[in-house]
Amino acid sequence: MIKKHKYIRLLIPIIIVLITVSAFYNGLTVKTYTVKTEEINEGSSVRIVLLSDLHSIIHGNDQGPLIAKIKQQNPDLILLAGDIADDKTQIHGTRLLLAGIQDVAPIYYVTGNHEYWSWNIAEILDEIRKFGVTILSDEYVEIEINGNNLVIAGIEDPDKRKYGSPDYDQLKSM
Repeated sequence: MIKKHKYIRLLIPIIIVLITVSAFYNGLTVKTYTVKTEEINEGSSVRIVLLSDLHSIIHGNDQGPLIAKIKQQNPDLILLAGDIADDKTQIHGTRLLLAGIQDVAPIYYVTGNHEYWSWNIAEILDEIRKFGVTILSDEYVEIEINGNNLVIAGIEDPDKRKYGSPDYDQLKSM
């Protein structure tokens, strides 16, 4: 009976830790969604990887785990939906990621607020272009993937409209 209580006392904290970790885990996860539409040819599909809010964080050794997860999805298209770079973190993590995925599929990018907050938006955009990424700035492109005609659109982050081009002194005085 004493051994049973000892195990229960040990098991309860372990269960609590596991539940807490699983509830608040914010690491690399893959969520898969299937969207059916008449706009995609019957018998055809388009696999899209959408990445957002990476904030230049380096996952594992030189972005290896993140790059592997992207490649495992076998995407036809990669969309970068803002905050791929960050205002408080060096762009090195973004460079590693883009170098690792640049030949996987066509990549389209739109800015997020953290790119604008960095005060180096022009440098960030130049860096991203070096990897063959198409930057969409309040515009769209028409592309063909697997015999399907698609429209990819990108709207700049609202901070561009709010502040114009980033000017630290202007923002500081607000």
